[in-house]
Amino acid sequence: MDIFCFKIVRLKINYMNNISRHGMTYLFTMALIFTSCSNQKPFIEKASYMGWPSTSLGNDLVRLQIVPEIGGRVIQYSFDGKDFFFVDSQLAGKFSPPEGVGPGNSWLNYGGDKLWPAPQGRANEEQWAGPPDPILDGSPYTIENLPATNDDVAIRLTSGEDKRSGIQFSRIISLSGGSTHVSFQATMKNIDNKPRRWGIWSHTQLDGGTADGKGINTDLYAYCPINPRSHFPKGYNVMQGDEKNPSFQADTTSGLMPVSYTHLRAHE
Repeated sequence: MDIFCFKIVRLKINYMNNISRHGMTYLFTMALIFTSCSNQKPFIEKASYMGWPSTSLGNDLVRLQIVPEIGGRVIQYSFDGKDFFFVDSQLAGKFSPPEGVGPGNSWLNYGGDKLWPAPQGRANEEQWAGPPDPILDGSPYTIENLPATNDDVAIRLTSGEDKRSGIQFSRIISLSGGSTHVSFQATMKNIDNKPRRWGIWSHTQLDGGTADGKGINTDLYAYCPINPRSHFPKGYNVMQGDEKNPSFQADTTSGLMPVSYTHLRAHE
Protein backbone atom coordinates (compact mmCIF):
# COMPACT_ATOMS: atom_id res chain seq x y z
CA MET A 1 0.00 0.00 0.00
CA ASP A 2 1.21 3.51 -0.79
CA ILE A 3 1.80 5.68 2.25
CA PHE A 4 1.72 9.46 2.31
CA CYS A 5 3.70 10.85 5.25
CA PHE A 6 3.91 14.46 6.31
CA LYS A 7 5.69 15.84 9.32
CA ILE A 8 5.04 19.09 11.16
CA VAL A 9 7.51 20.87 13.41
CA ARG A 10 5.92 24.14 14.51
CA LEU A 11 7.76 25.68 17.41
CA LYS A 12 7.14 28.58 19.73
CA ILE A 13 10.55 30.18 19.28
CA ASN A 14 12.51 29.38 16.11
CA TYR A 15 13.41 25.72 15.74
CA MET A 16 13.78 24.41 19.28
CA ASN A 17 13.32 25.56 22.82
CA ASN A 18 15.60 24.99 25.76
CA ILE A 19 13.65 23.10 28.39
CA SER A 20 14.91 23.62 31.92
CA ARG A 21 14.61 21.07 34.69
CA HIS A 22 10.93 20.06 35.02
CA GLY A 23 9.90 22.90 32.71
CA MET A 24 6.92 22.37 30.40
CA THR A 25 6.56 24.24 27.11
CA TYR A 26 3.38 24.49 25.06
CA LEU A 27 4.35 24.06 21.45
CA PHE A 28 1.61 23.72 18.88
CA THR A 29 -1.89 22.79 17.91
CA MET A 30 -2.82 20.89 14.78
CA ALA A 31 -6.26 20.59 13.23
CA LEU A 32 -7.85 18.20 10.77
CA ILE A 33 -10.79 20.04 9.24
CA PHE A 34 -13.47 19.13 6.70
CA THR A 35 -16.40 21.42 5.90
CA SER A 36 -19.63 20.06 7.32
CA CYS A 37 -21.90 20.47 10.31
CA SER A 38 -23.38 18.31 13.03
CA ASN A 39 -25.58 18.67 16.08
CA GLN A 40 -24.50 15.56 17.95
CA LYS A 41 -22.54 15.99 21.15
CA PRO A 42 -19.10 14.37 21.10
CA PHE A 43 -18.42 11.25 23.10
CA ILE A 44 -15.62 9.11 24.50
CA GLU A 45 -16.06 5.36 24.64
CA LYS A 46 -14.13 2.13 24.84
CA ALA A 47 -13.92 0.49 21.42
CA SER A 48 -11.94 -1.92 19.28
CA TYR A 49 -10.05 -1.21 16.07
CA MET A 50 -8.35 -3.82 13.86
CA GLY A 51 -7.84 -6.09 16.85
CA TRP A 52 -6.60 -3.44 19.27
CA PRO A 53 -8.66 -2.30 22.26
CA SER A 54 -8.97 1.45 21.74
CA THR A 55 -10.38 4.62 23.17
CA SER A 56 -12.64 6.34 20.66
CA LEU A 57 -13.48 10.04 20.42
CA GLY A 58 -16.33 10.76 18.05
CA ASN A 59 -19.51 12.47 16.95
CA ASP A 60 -21.81 11.71 14.02
CA LEU A 61 -19.18 12.96 11.54
CA VAL A 62 -15.75 11.85 12.68
CA ARG A 63 -14.18 9.25 14.89
CA LEU A 64 -10.68 8.86 16.28
CA GLN A 65 -9.27 5.52 17.42
CA ILE A 66 -6.53 5.87 20.04
CA VAL A 67 -4.33 2.97 21.14
CA PRO A 68 -2.02 4.15 23.95
CA GLU A 69 -0.24 0.79 24.18
CA ILE A 70 1.50 1.24 20.78
CA GLY A 71 3.44 4.44 21.42
CA GLY A 72 0.46 6.65 22.22
CA ARG A 73 -0.83 6.59 18.66
CA VAL A 74 -4.00 7.98 17.21
CA ILE A 75 -4.15 4.98 14.96
CA GLN A 76 -7.10 6.14 12.85
CA TYR A 77 -9.08 9.25 11.88
CA SER A 78 -12.34 8.53 10.07
CA PHE A 79 -14.69 11.00 8.39
CA ASP A 80 -18.11 9.84 7.28
CA GLY A 81 -16.92 6.23 7.53
CA LYS A 82 -13.75 6.80 5.45
CA ASP A 83 -10.44 5.95 7.14
CA PHE A 84 -7.66 8.43 6.29
CA PHE A 85 -4.61 7.20 8.23
CA PHE A 86 -2.30 4.47 7.03
CA VAL A 87 -2.24 1.37 9.24
CA ASP A 88 0.09 -1.56 8.59
CA SER A 89 -2.31 -4.49 8.32
CA GLN A 90 0.51 -6.93 9.13
CA LEU A 91 0.87 -5.32 12.56
CA ALA A 92 -2.85 -4.91 13.20
CA GLY A 93 -3.83 -5.98 16.71
CA LYS A 94 -0.21 -6.58 17.72
CA PHE A 95 1.65 -4.90 20.58
CA SER A 96 5.28 -3.99 21.10
CA PRO A 97 7.43 -6.41 23.10
CA PRO A 98 8.68 -5.18 26.50
CA GLU A 99 11.85 -3.75 24.94
CA GLY A 100 9.73 -1.47 22.73
CA VAL A 101 11.28 -2.46 19.39
CA GLY A 102 10.85 -5.25 16.86
CA PRO A 103 13.17 -8.18 16.08
CA GLY A 104 16.74 -7.08 15.43
CA ASN A 105 15.98 -3.59 16.77
CA SER A 106 13.53 -3.01 13.90
CA TRP A 107 10.91 -0.27 13.82
CA LEU A 108 7.33 -1.34 14.45
CA ASN A 109 5.66 1.07 12.02
CA TYR A 110 2.04 0.70 13.06
CA GLY A 111 1.04 3.89 11.22
CA GLY A 112 -1.35 6.57 12.45
CA ASP A 113 -0.30 9.77 14.22
CA LYS A 114 2.35 10.13 16.96
CA LEU A 115 4.96 12.44 18.48
CA TRP A 116 8.71 12.30 17.93
CA PRO A 117 11.59 14.53 19.10
CA ALA A 118 13.42 16.74 16.61
CA PRO A 119 15.98 17.02 15.11
CA GLN A 120 16.36 13.51 13.77
CA GLY A 121 19.80 12.03 13.17
CA ARG A 122 22.56 9.87 14.52
CA ALA A 123 25.51 12.26 14.51
CA ASN A 124 25.46 13.03 18.24
CA GLU A 125 23.41 12.89 21.45
CA GLU A 126 21.58 16.08 20.50
CA GLN A 127 19.85 14.28 17.63
CA TRP A 128 17.04 11.75 17.95
CA ALA A 129 18.25 8.46 16.52
CA GLY A 130 14.80 6.98 15.89
CA PRO A 131 12.83 5.32 14.70
CA PRO A 132 12.89 2.90 16.34
CA ASP A 133 12.66 4.44 19.79
CA PRO A 134 11.90 2.02 22.63
CA ILE A 135 10.22 4.58 24.92
CA LEU A 136 8.71 7.50 23.02
CA ASP A 137 7.60 5.50 19.97
CA GLY A 138 7.40 1.88 21.06
CA SER A 139 6.20 1.73 24.67
CA PRO A 140 2.74 2.24 26.20
CA TYR A 141 1.47 5.70 27.09
CA THR A 142 -0.94 6.33 29.93
CA ILE A 143 -4.36 7.70 28.99
CA GLU A 144 -6.87 9.68 31.03
CA ASN A 145 -10.24 11.23 30.23
CA LEU A 146 -10.39 14.96 30.92
CA PRO A 147 -13.47 16.90 32.07
CA ALA A 148 -15.64 18.03 29.18
CA THR A 149 -15.72 21.81 28.59
CA ASN A 150 -17.59 23.94 26.03
CA ASP A 151 -19.10 20.89 24.38
CA ASP A 152 -15.66 19.33 23.90
CA VAL A 153 -14.40 15.93 24.99
CA ALA A 154 -10.70 15.35 25.55
CA ILE A 155 -8.12 12.78 26.62
CA ARG A 156 -4.50 13.13 27.71
CA LEU A 157 -1.75 10.76 26.58
CA THR A 158 1.54 10.68 28.52
CA SER A 159 4.68 8.78 27.57
CA GLY A 160 7.17 7.10 29.83
CA GLU A 161 10.31 8.97 30.89
CA ASP A 162 12.97 8.64 28.21
CA LYS A 163 16.39 8.77 29.87
CA ARG A 164 18.25 9.00 26.57
CA SER A 165 16.58 12.22 25.39
CA GLY A 166 15.78 13.41 28.89
CA ILE A 167 12.15 14.16 28.06
CA GLN A 168 8.60 12.96 28.56
CA PHE A 169 5.83 13.66 26.04
CA SER A 170 2.26 14.57 26.84
CA ARG A 171 -0.57 15.71 24.60
CA ILE A 172 -4.22 16.55 24.94
CA ILE A 173 -6.51 15.49 22.09
CA SER A 174 -9.94 17.10 21.99
CA LEU A 175 -12.99 16.86 19.73
CA SER A 176 -15.90 19.27 19.51
CA GLY A 177 -19.57 18.58 18.88
CA GLY A 178 -21.02 19.77 15.59
CA SER A 179 -17.59 19.84 13.96
CA THR A 180 -14.90 17.75 12.30
CA HIS A 181 -12.23 19.79 14.08
CA VAL A 182 -9.70 17.84 16.15
CA SER A 183 -7.26 19.75 18.34
CA PHE A 184 -3.84 18.52 19.55
CA GLN A 185 -1.96 20.32 22.34
CA ALA A 186 1.49 18.87 22.87
CA THR A 187 4.03 19.41 25.63
CA MET A 188 7.31 17.89 26.68
CA LYS A 189 8.83 17.81 30.12
CA ASN A 190 12.49 17.76 31.01
CA ILE A 191 12.99 14.79 33.35
CA ASP A 192 16.78 15.20 33.39
CA ASN A 193 19.00 17.16 35.84
CA LYS A 194 20.36 19.45 33.10
CA PRO A 195 18.87 21.63 30.34
CA ARG A 196 17.74 19.78 27.23
CA ARG A 197 17.04 21.23 23.79
CA TRP A 198 14.46 19.47 21.61
CA GLY A 199 11.59 20.25 19.30
CA ILE A 200 8.31 18.39 19.04
CA TRP A 201 7.70 16.59 15.79
CA SER A 202 4.14 15.58 14.93
CA HIS A 203 4.30 12.68 12.49
CA THR A 204 1.18 11.56 10.61
CA GLN A 205 0.94 8.81 7.99
CA LEU A 206 -1.92 9.03 5.50
CA ASP A 207 -3.14 6.34 3.16
CA GLY A 208 -1.84 7.47 -0.25
CA GLY A 209 -3.48 4.73 -2.30
CA THR A 210 -6.70 4.67 -4.29
CA ALA A 211 -9.79 3.00 -2.85
CA ASP A 212 -9.19 -0.18 -4.87
CA GLY A 213 -5.53 -0.32 -3.79
CA LYS A 214 -4.29 -0.35 -7.39
CA GLY A 215 -2.82 3.11 -7.72
CA ILE A 216 -1.87 6.45 -6.20
CA ASN A 217 -4.49 8.89 -4.96
CA THR A 218 -3.52 12.05 -6.86
CA ASP A 219 -6.29 14.00 -5.11
CA LEU A 220 -4.68 13.65 -1.69
CA TYR A 221 -3.35 16.92 -0.25
CA ALA A 222 -2.24 18.11 3.16
CA TYR A 223 -2.16 21.79 4.12
CA CYS A 224 0.43 22.86 6.68
CA PRO A 225 0.82 26.38 8.12
CA ILE A 226 4.13 28.08 7.37
CA ASN A 227 5.84 29.64 10.37
CA PRO A 228 6.21 33.37 9.49
CA ARG A 229 9.23 33.56 11.82
CA SER A 230 10.96 30.46 10.47
CA HIS A 231 14.71 30.69 10.15
CA PHE A 232 14.45 28.76 6.88
CA PRO A 233 14.40 31.19 3.91
CA LYS A 234 11.33 29.54 2.35
CA GLY A 235 9.62 28.82 5.65
CA TYR A 236 10.38 25.10 5.40
CA ASN A 237 13.29 22.73 4.84
CA VAL A 238 13.44 19.59 2.69
CA MET A 239 15.33 17.16 4.90
CA GLN A 240 15.98 14.51 2.24
CA GLY A 241 15.83 14.32 -1.53
CA ASP A 242 15.37 16.94 -4.23
CA GLU A 243 14.68 20.43 -2.88
CA LYS A 244 12.61 21.07 -6.04
CA ASN A 245 10.33 18.13 -5.29
CA PRO A 246 6.92 19.19 -6.71
CA SER A 247 5.19 17.61 -3.72
CA PHE A 248 5.94 20.82 -1.80
CA GLN A 249 4.50 24.11 -3.09
CA ALA A 250 4.70 26.89 -0.52
CA ASP A 251 2.05 29.59 -0.86
CA THR A 252 3.42 32.69 0.86
CA THR A 253 0.19 34.63 0.21
CA SER A 254 -2.01 32.26 2.20
CA GLY A 255 0.76 31.20 4.56
CA LEU A 256 0.07 27.55 3.79
CA MET A 257 2.15 24.72 2.42
CA PRO A 258 0.02 22.46 0.18
CA VAL A 259 1.64 19.02 0.08
CA SER A 260 0.56 16.55 -2.59
CA TYR A 261 1.51 12.90 -2.92
CA THR A 262 3.59 12.42 -6.09
CA HIS A 263 5.12 9.05 -5.17
CA LEU A 264 8.69 10.33 -5.44
CA ARG A 265 11.41 8.69 -3.40
CA ALA A 266 12.74 10.89 -0.63
CA HIS A 267 16.27 9.59 -1.16
CA GLU A 268 18.17 6.86 -2.92
